[in-house]
Amino acid sequence: MSSEKIKTEDQARSEFECNLYEDDEFTSVWGYCEGSQTKLNEDDTRVLTREQALEEQENAFYEWCSSHPDYEHIKQKGNK
Repeated sequence: MSSEKIKTEDQARSEFECNLYEDDEFTSVWGYCEGSQTKLNEDDTRVLTREQALEEQENAFYEWCSSHPDYEHIKQKGNK
């Protein structure tokens, strides 16, 4: 049995958000624009409403969690 603690969703969100703003490569893979004026990912040419962008970013967060060993136990509500 591992003595390491299971990481929480808050820890995952903190790491994800930190990476979005500090790591250009991470942002190019996991970042989505926040509406038509502010883009986190300049390669994303879609024009989304703020709500659409936030929903996509939320989906990206959970997808990232599923591919990250420390966070793969974190699931989006309503998804198995």
